[in-house]
Amino acid sequence: MASEKKNFITQFPRNFWTVITMEFFERGSYYGLASVLSIYLVTVLNFSKQSVGVINSVTRPMLYLTPILAGAIADRFGYRKTLFFAFSVMSFGYFLSGLTTSYELIFLSLLLMTLGAGSFKPIISGTIARTTTEQNSTLGFGIYYWSINLGAFIFPLILVPFLKEISWSYIFFMSAIGTGWLLLLNFFVYKEPAKPENGKSIGQVLKGAVLVLKDFRFILMIVIYSGFWILYFQMFDTVLWYLKDYMDMTPVNNVVNGFLGLFTAMTAHPKFISYVGLIAPEDKKALYLGYSFLYGVLGSGIGGILGANLYVHFIDKLHNPSALWITFSLIGVATMVGLLLFNKFLAKK
Repeated sequence: MASEKKNFITQFPRNFWTVITMEFFERGSYYGLASVLSIYLVTVLNFSKQSVGVINSVTRPMLYLTPILAGAIADRFGYRKTLFFAFSVMSFGYFLSGLTTSYELIFLSLLLMTLGAGSFKPIISGTIARTTTEQNSTLGFGIYYWSINLGAFIFPLILVPFLKEISWSYIFFMSAIGTGWLLLLNFFVYKEPAKPENGKSIGQVLKGAVLVLKDFRFILMIVIYSGFWILYFQMFDTVLWYLKDYMDMTPVNNVVNGFLGLFTAMTAHPKFISYVGLIAPEDKKALYLGYSFLYGVLGSGIGGILGANLYVHFIDKLHNPSALWITFSLIGVATMVGLLLFNKFLAKK
């Protein structure tokens, strides 16, 4: 048993375990705050739900768009420098958002946090790709995804309820510390990996985006699939508002929210990525997979504003929660039907 455990650990270099640790704390910090942010903004700071929806519909898409350019910038200027920028901006954004009650400053601080988080993403996946081999890459990326899930589950479940009883600000400071200390890990432990021989310039990245966006069938599939992600992002807004306003389930909100979020991401998304790989042109599979994240841009961009306005209309004004959940159910049904029709009539065979 000891030998097996040693082999499991030592088959990966130190840089691998370093970025796994970074991923755990960064995702824990992000989802820890995300699990209560919409409730805090509405019930504590008294922002309108529609204004919170605007914040979410601007900041969340940035998490999916920023990595496009960040990856090219990191290949040019170095991973360590990019990580230094990411952790600095992230931790400052979290810290500032815990100090202010102004809508404009909250918006700005969350934009900074999102900019840092988006810059961080491609560095971690890029390092894992460079520290694994053909023999252990599956296991390596499996550990990577479990570090995400573990952080996203533990922080909202254990730390957030405890800190909220002391002060809401402590949740923001938790996220600031959870990402800020990674500057030390980056400075003292993380080693700059060798630059890739085929790194893309920003110009090449933008050319690739134009090529993908011209593919009508691919974009149509992304638009249809984003319907599921409109629903997914309701777990951080409308679902939490409803539980808070109608069911008084505060002790279990974080547990339910975390579990459902992880279940959705771990079941639906891998199949989608696999499907994209199957239908993409043979010589452009990597390019298409690289831009398959656009579902998140649409889902989060639409979901924040749509969910907030539907909640205000159906629940706050009409006091008809059933109509809200039926509307969301119909979006889910329409998405399933759309994907079935796409697969039958438009997908490449």
